[in-house]
Amino acid sequence: MILDVRTVHACTMVLTALFGVVLLLYRRRFHTYAGFGSWTVAAFAASLAHLSLMTRGAYPLEISIFTVNTAITAELLLRYRGARAFM
Repeated sequence: MILDVRTVHACTMVLTALFGVVLLLYRRRFHTYAGFGSWTVAAFAASLAHLSLMTRGAYPLEISIFTVNTAITAELLLRYRGARAFM
């Protein structure tokens, strides 16, 4: 079985979105530490980046590149912000 890149991005997108939903539900149910909200939003930003990579070619390349770069940068900054708030 050979997986193409779009299938890998689709699986990763679904898993990161599911991870974000689980973090969101956990945050609503239990007491969480500082920075947990940033980590939750970062999971959704990663999912958006993978969605944009998966659909590359369906819309103009410049929009795809901008969306991926912005989402990945936002994810990294949110994870960093969450780690700093936790410490």
